[in-house]
Amino acid sequence: MSSFHGLLVPEAASKEERQPIMTPVERPASRSGRGSGGQEGVNGVEMSPTNYNSVNTTPSPGVAALRDPEGGFVGPAATPIPPSDAHHHHNDAPPPYHTTTPPTTRHIQADQNEDLWSLCEAASSSERRLVILVMFQMFVLIVVLSVLLLMVASKEDDRLNTCTSPQCYMAVGDILESMDERVSPCTDFAEYVCGGWRRSHPIPEAKHRWVVFDMLNEVTMLDLKGLLEVEGKVEAEEPEAIKAVRTVYSACVNDSQWEEVGLRPLLNLLSSQGGLPMLDPAWTPPADFDPMLTQARFRRSLAGQYLVSVVVEADNANTSVNVIYLSPGILPIDRDYLKEGERHKSGRVGYMRRTGEALLRADDLAGNKTHLQTLYKDIDDLWDFYVKIANITPEDNVNNPWKEYNAMTVRDLQNLTDKAATESKDSGTPHWYDCTQKLKIVLPFAVGSLYVRHRLKADVNVKATEVVEDVKAAFRSTLSDAGWMDSHTRANALRKLDNMAQLVAFPALALNDTLMDEYHSDLPALNSSDHFGNMVALTAWHSRRSLTVLLHPKPRDSWPRGPLSMNAFYSPFGNSIVIPMAVLQPPIFIPERLTALNYGSLGSIIGHEVTHAFDNTGRLRDWTGALKNWWSNETLHQYQERAQCFVTQYSSYNLSHLLPPYLRHGKELKIDGERTQAENIADNGGLRAAWAAYKEREAREWRAGKSPLRLPGLEHLTQDQLFFIGMGKVWCSHLTPFAVHYILNNDVHSPGVYRTLAMLQNSPEFAQAFNCPPNSPMNPAKKCILW
Repeated sequence: MSSFHGLLVPEAASKEERQPIMTPVERPASRSGRGSGGQEGVNGVEMSPTNYNSVNTTPSPGVAALRDPEGGFVGPAATPIPPSDAHHHHNDAPPPYHTTTPPTTRHIQADQNEDLWSLCEAASSSERRLVILVMFQMFVLIVVLSVLLLMVASKEDDRLNTCTSPQCYMAVGDILESMDERVSPCTDFAEYVCGGWRRSHPIPEAKHRWVVFDMLNEVTMLDLKGLLEVEGKVEAEEPEAIKAVRTVYSACVNDSQWEEVGLRPLLNLLSSQGGLPMLDPAWTPPADFDPMLTQARFRRSLAGQYLVSVVVEADNANTSVNVIYLSPGILPIDRDYLKEGERHKSGRVGYMRRTGEALLRADDLAGNKTHLQTLYKDIDDLWDFYVKIANITPEDNVNNPWKEYNAMTVRDLQNLTDKAATESKDSGTPHWYDCTQKLKIVLPFAVGSLYVRHRLKADVNVKATEVVEDVKAAFRSTLSDAGWMDSHTRANALRKLDNMAQLVAFPALALNDTLMDEYHSDLPALNSSDHFGNMVALTAWHSRRSLTVLLHPKPRDSWPRGPLSMNAFYSPFGNSIVIPMAVLQPPIFIPERLTALNYGSLGSIIGHEVTHAFDNTGRLRDWTGALKNWWSNETLHQYQERAQCFVTQYSSYNLSHLLPPYLRHGKELKIDGERTQAENIADNGGLRAAWAAYKEREAREWRAGKSPLRLPGLEHLTQDQLFFIGMGKVWCSHLTPFAVHYILNNDVHSPGVYRTLAMLQNSPEFAQAFNCPPNSPMNPAKKCILW
C-alpha cells in the first residue's frame, strides 16, 4: 500500500508540502517581547542562563481585556449611572410637601409607619418585644429568601452557560480519558494531557506509530465504508464519478474474484511489458530494447518513478508556469535502510523471494530449480543495485531549495546527457480498508465528494473558515509588531500573508455535479468484476493527468489533494494553506462555540501552516511562491539569530526515555534541530498566532454578550487552560522503538511529545495559565520566540 501511494507522486505529499502538526487584531501585552526581569535576549525575552527542560513567568497585564469597543476601560467608572429624579426635572423645583396634591404611596406608607410606632409606644413592654420579634423574623425571612433567589439565579446562569449538547459531552469524555491529572502540568504537560490517552489507545498490531491523526483516519475510512456499502445503493442521481467510485470499490472487495483470478492478471501485465527476467532463465532483451524508453513508458502508463523521477510542478522561479522536474527516482526500499547494508537485507530479500516464488507457483514452476536459482540470483543482484543507487544519489536539501533548482532547457539537458554518455509487513488489514485507502489516492475528489455529500455537518466549513481568518489576522498583527523587521521587508511579508490562499473543507466541485463530471470526463472504462484492470487503468489515467498540467497550469486556488486527506498542509508553490474536511472533526474541531478548545487544537494547526510561509525555507519564496530574496541583510541577520535559538533548544532534548530501559544502552538520542528547524518554527509561531486569535475571539464574544460555554465536569479548568489542553491533545502519540529511531533519522518533524513540551516551554502564556513557578520544568527562563 505504501509503495503504491509513493508511485502517485502528483497527488501524494511532495517534499514541498508541510504537515501540521496538519488570528488577534491586537497582540496581548504579554507578547511585547520583554521578560519580567533579567537581560533581554535576541528573541526579546529573558535569556538568563538555564537549561531548556526547566520557563520565567511573564505576567501579562489584563488591561487589554477590559477595553470596550470605543477604547475605554470597562469597570465601575464606565458603568452607566441610572438617571435620578433631578435629571428628569432639570431646573424645575419639586412641589412642596404641603401642596394639595393627593399624597403619594410613599407618603401613605410613612403615615402608616408612624401609626405603627404610636401603637407600639402605647402597648406594654411584652407586647412591644413581641412586635419587635415578629419584625425581626420577617427581616430574617426576607434575607433568606433573597439569598435563595440569588442562588437559584446563579444556578440557572450556570445551567444556561454549560454546554449540554452530545458533542460537548463527547468532548468532556475525550478530555477526561486523555488526561492524567496525577501529573503536574508544570512538570510534564505532555504526560498530564496525554497520559490517559496512551493507556487507553495502545498501538494496533502491525503499526509502528499511533497518533490522533491515525485514529481519525481509521474512523473516516470506516465511515466511508458505510457510505459505499449501505447508503450508496441508490445511485440514480449521483455524478458519474461517484458511480465510478462504487464500481471500483465493488470490484476491490469481491473476495471470490481475488481467489478466482489469483496472480494471472499480474503475469499478463508483466508479459505485455516485455516480461520479468528474474522469472525466466531464458529471457533476453529485445533487439530494440532501450532502458530510457522503457522507463518513459512505465512513467506514462504505470506512474513509475524508478531510476529517474519525472514530475510536473510550478517553476520555482516563476510559479505562473509549470516545468518538468527531474530528480533521483523512488526506490522501493528506503535509502537509509539500503545505506545501512546487511542490517535490513535479510528481511527485504526474504520478502522479494517469497513474492517471486508465488509468481512461479502461478505458472506451475515453483519446483523448477533452474528458475529458483535465477530468481534468487537476480534478487541478490537487485539488492546490490539498490544499494549502489542509494549511495550515489544526493540527499534532499530540505533547508535550501536553491541547491536543488538547476533550470535548463530540454536541449541543454540532452547535450549534457550526450556528453556524459561519450519493504512491505503485510499489515493483515481487511480488503475494505485497503480498498477505501486506494480510492482516496486514485479518485480523491470523487470519493471526497461522496463523503462530503453525506457527512457534511451544518456550517462546519463556514465555522472553520472563521478560525482560519482569525489566525491569519493574528499573524498579521505579529508581522506588523515585529520591531526587528525593517519596513521594506515587513511590507513584503504582509503582502505574502495577504495573498495566501486558504482552501478549507472541500473544493467547489464536491457539491457541483457539472464540475465533477468535467473533472472526470476522460475516466477509463471500469468493470465491477476486474479490480486489477481497474487499478491499472486508473493509475494510467492519474499519471497522464499529472503530466498534462505542463501546458495547462492549475490556478493557485486549486486543491492539490482531496478533502479526505488526513493532514493539513502549506503549499509553497501556490502560497496556500489546505485544511481538508477530514481534519475538521472531533477532537480537532468541534462545531460548537467551544472557543478555547477549538482555537487550541484547530487554531494551532492552522497557525502552523500559516507560519510555514515564513519558516527558514518558506521565507525564501515571495507572495507568488517563487524563489526570491526579499529580505534586507539586517533583518535577515535578526531572523537567523532568532531561528538559531530553536535549533539549539531542540538539539538539547534527550529522547532515550522513549525507549524501554534495555534498549537505551546508556546512549542519548538527540533531535536534529537543524533538519527539523522549519517544523519547529511553524509549531511555535502557530501556537502564538492561535493564542492571540483565541483571546481576540473571546473578547469579541464577551462584547457581544456571549460568555464562554462551560464543559460539564471540567469546571475546575479555566478557559485558558482548556486552550492549551486542546493543543496538547493533538499530539498524543505512541511510538515503537523502531519508530523513535526512524523519526530521529528521517522525519523533518520532532516527535509529538517534544512538539508539545518545546512549544509550551517557550510560552509565557502557558506558564501564566497554569501558574507554573519560574524555572520549573515547563517554565524555563530562556524562551525562543521568532513569530
